[in-house]
Amino acid sequence: MDVFLEWLKHYYPLLNWLTVILIAFYVYYTIKTFREIKRQTDLQYEAFLVVASLIKEDEFSEKEVINEPIQKLYNKWRDIITKHIPDAIQAESYLVLELANKGKSDIIYWEINVNVSVSPGRYLETKYNISGENKNWSIKYSGHKENISPDNRINVPIAILGAFPSAEFTWELKYTDTRDVSYQRFAGDNSYKDINLLASPKITQ
Repeated sequence: MDVFLEWLKHYYPLLNWLTVILIAFYVYYTIKTFREIKRQTDLQYEAFLVVASLIKEDEFSEKEVINEPIQKLYNKWRDIITKHIPDAIQAESYLVLELANKGKSDIIYWEINVNVSVSPGRYLETKYNISGENKNWSIKYSGHKENISPDNRINVPIAILGAFPSAEFTWELKYTDTRDVSYQRFAGDNSYKDINLLASPKITQ
């Protein structure tokens, strides 16, 4: 017995450290396990948007289409094309984003941030010294009718087409679900390029 007590007294600090290390490992793996369980649980309830870009010729109401920057940009380039290459003007159509909720939670707020880079093409740039431009605008959720429940979708017009020589549209999304969780990730289309071949006639001297 005295030998055991002597041994215990001698190795007690080491046993103490081993106990602390084992408890630390236990706590670490317990936390890690609970985080993984939470992550898996969250995945079962998350919202997730899939985006498809569509070209529509439908008539949209003034409220639906769009805001002032979009209309002003379209009008500006329509006037340029009409003045310099009238045969190149095309019928109005709309660039529409179809937002499909493939997740498990209702989306109760969304915002689309659009960027467009307009190029005049070589003909307008060389012959009339017209430069391209970049513009940005946002289109935001405006009421409960624009909620997106799981396995449902809505169409959001983001631009008017038919007047640009060449324009590349890109977009980013932000959205929030019923649990007040916010997202920026989405799958599907993230850009669209509109090219009017009639707006690039051969340059003659």
